[in-house]
Amino acid sequence: MILEYILNAFCILALTFLWTITLKNYKTLPTIIPVHFDLDGNADRHGNKRMMFFGPVFCTVFFAFVLWVSQFPESFNFPVKINEGNAERQEMIAKVFVKWLAFILTLIFINSQEFLLRFVSNPSAKARFSLFSILAVVFLSVAAVIIVAAVLK
Repeated sequence: MILEYILNAFCILALTFLWTITLKNYKTLPTIIPVHFDLDGNADRHGNKRMMFFGPVFCTVFFAFVLWVSQFPESFNFPVKINEGNAERQEMIAKVFVKWLAFILTLIFINSQEFLLRFVSNPSAKARFSLFSILAVVFLSVAAVIIVAAVLK
C-alpha cells in the first residue's frame, strides 16, 4: 500500500534530520549537557554529551524493529476478531499504525534534541511542543486506530 511507503519515507526523512542535527551540533556542545528535564523544562540531570546519540540510535533501532515486525502482521494483537474476510485490511491498518508510531517517536526525539541544543545556549528556552501535546497525539492515534479497525472489521 502506498501509505506504508509514504510513512517509511517520512520516518527515514525524520531519522535523517535527527542524525543531522545531532552530528552537526555535537562538536560545539560542552562536555557536560543537560540530559533530563522536569515538567517545567528545567534541567534536573546532567551527563556527558555522548548522551546526545541516545535518541538517534534508539529511533534507528526502533524503526528497524518496526520494519522487521511489519513483515509478520499476523502476530499482532488486533482489537477485532480476525477472519478471512478482514485479515488483509486489519493487517494493513496495523502495519500503518506501527509505522505511524515510529514516525511520532522520531518527532518526539527531534523535539527533545532541538530543545536540548537551544537550552545549552539559552537556559530559559522551552520545548517547541509540550509533553501534554505529544502525549495527546499518541493517545489520539491509538484511539483512532481502534475506531478505524472496529469500523472496518
